[in-house]
Amino acid sequence: MSRRQARDQIAELARELARPRRANVFVTAYRWRYEIAAAALVPLVLVELDRAIGPAWLAVLLAGIGSMAWHWRTARRFVLGRFRAVLVQHRLRTAFARARVCTPDGRTPAIVWTSPREDEIRVVVACPAGVGVDRLHQQRDLLAAACFARQVAVTRHPRWANVVVLSVRTD
Repeated sequence: MSRRQARDQIAELARELARPRRANVFVTAYRWRYEIAAAALVPLVLVELDRAIGPAWLAVLLAGIGSMAWHWRTARRFVLGRFRAVLVQHRLRTAFARARVCTPDGRTPAIVWTSPREDEIRVVVACPAGVGVDRLHQQRDLLAAACFARQVAVTRHPRWANVVVLSVRTD
């Protein structure tokens, strides 16, 4: 065994033994921004609409919006795509921690942007120093299982070496 192999094995052991760091309050709030906004804004909007148009018209309006979101194919695809994108973000963060996709000191990759496509969800991930495309590629089957997906394709960003693009195939 060479020194390089021994050093790589020690680094891998340190990564496996490291506990992923917990995010601070601001990062946690950013990660849950959609849920926080929905919990804060939906009741506020409902109360203001109730005051403005009354409860009967509010019920008609909500039924119309719900019917439109359900029967209009484009709106339904948009709503379900955003819901899946948020779900995949949360599942990937948990999978990064459980699969030990982290640096030896416990820093996990940060999800920069998530966008739903027709049959996939594209996730742009910024990796800290010590985590790269190879580490994510090794764990792609576990990431796919965590996201309820068929497969996860891992590609390096064409411009930045520390940015990785994950294509989560859901169909």
